[in-house]
Amino acid sequence: MDTLEMTAKELVFAASHLGTQNFYGLPDPFYGMEDGEIVREVTQLQLSLTQKGIADMGFDDDFSITSKASELISVCADCSAYVTAEFESPGGKTEYLVFYYSDGKAAQVRASGDDLTLEMVAADAVAGLLWAELCPPNREDLPSDAPAVTPAVISFDILTQAQNKSETDLSGAAALLCAEGCPEPFAQILIGGLTRTAGFCSIHSMNMQADTFDSMLFIRSNAGVICLLPFDAPEETFWEILPASGDKVRKRVSELCDFSGSRGERDNEMH
Repeated sequence: MDTLEMTAKELVFAASHLGTQNFYGLPDPFYGMEDGEIVREVTQLQLSLTQKGIADMGFDDDFSITSKASELISVCADCSAYVTAEFESPGGKTEYLVFYYSDGKAAQVRASGDDLTLEMVAADAVAGLLWAELCPPNREDLPSDAPAVTPAVISFDILTQAQNKSETDLSGAAALLCAEGCPEPFAQILIGGLTRTAGFCSIHSMNMQADTFDSMLFIRSNAGVICLLPFDAPEETFWEILPASGDKVRKRVSELCDFSGSRGERDNEMH
């Protein structure tokens, strides 16, 4: 089965029925629910999955996920690596795009609210698919008439100060960033991200086989798109801020989507 439409609860329930104890990459749809509440949902989840053709229910109430659906769901449930992109719009709406890798296969999950779309994708196409979402062809990272800018390095502490200051003084927050060497066009976009008046995207990549974790941030506003790359110094965390369409950013996205070293299946225990 190449594509599935289902809810987050249905996906996690189906994955648990296939033997997975921990589902990664998406918020837990059962978070905060008591065990009794979850048990009461089981019958409804079995019914809805059966109605969608994702599961079969026998005459003796023997519930099972169909073989075609199992192939797609198992890539997500038994992944050895995944990449999660969390998109937050200025209005506060959050959507997820997650890529899972398992045993040479890759799957994409697009989540909006409680509704999910799952589909198989080529493993070597993941970086390109993610890049198209981050920097659509019709978006420029800075306006064509913007002055030339160079990457900036800002400490986490300064970003926190700027965020706090932006609550009452937007121009003062921008001035603080500029005083630390941040180009003015970047400072304005950063303020939009800090105040959530611009689109915000956080990307997290986890490779369980290689035991690696990495992340990066994008801020997307009408003024342009910038990328923040974290790196650790001996006593503090810093962020490198640069145009989103630069070669370094695209290379980093490709590295986050590189599933080499993930050829084995993960087990079903906690990692």
